[in-house]
Amino acid sequence: TSGPGGSTVIVNWDKDAETVHRIQYTQDNGTCYGVSAYRSVEIYPSPSASVVAGRLTVCTGEKGFYTLPGLGGSMYYWKFTSGSVSEFTSNDSSSSVSIQFRDTNKTCRDTIKVIEISNMGCKGDTITTVITTHPKHKPEKITGPEYVCVGKNPDNAPVEEYLAFKGETGSRYVWTVIGAEKATQSKDSSIRVRFTNTDPKNVVLITVYEISKDSCPGQAISKEVKFDYHVPYIQQVGSIKN
Repeated sequence: TSGPGGSTVIVNWDKDAETVHRIQYTQDNGTCYGVSAYRSVEIYPSPSASVVAGRLTVCTGEKGFYTLPGLGGSMYYWKFTSGSVSEFTSNDSSSSVSIQFRDTNKTCRDTIKVIEISNMGCKGDTITTVITTHPKHKPEKITGPEYVCVGKNPDNAPVEEYLAFKGETGSRYVWTVIGAEKATQSKDSSIRVRFTNTDPKNVVLITVYEISKDSCPGQAISKEVKFDYHVPYIQQVGSIKN
């Protein structure tokens, strides 16, 4: 309330108030009192959503969807500071936003800020969310024999080892072998392959992709393997006399 003789009052409304309040004013002229005057004040709820829903860790090249679960009928104003965002799509009449993250070869952090304004003009706090984007990794190549020596023994089912060259430390690897079989079940950067079908027309395809320690799957690479039926031999071209 106001002090003695004051004609102005300052009211601090409870932020959680959601009702109608009435202010009473009575003029005091000493021994004579005037007629009381009233004014009704309706208190509207302020936006209180404090957390943006959505993935806080993504892989580069992916699209993310984010939502502030606010009041019905509110307007939303989104803003971002970017290290890896290539496309930012928002609709001020919606509580959701979509973000396309570009392909990068390093870890980036992007900050999203959103303010909600209710349909009664009440403004909420600025909500800040940090999103971390991790790069995808791809081995440089698959090393190992391009031709498997069969010689005169096509039923021996030879075994060879193949390596995902220059993969990242801490990654795991998903291998696929078509036209042969895995001699070992490996999640490492190398695998042993058993060639059970050594028909000259059979072409074996070995494929691998890398999943980084941040669970980001990279692009797959492949290697074709064929069979060599030539039998090596040693030809004597001369003799040495003592």
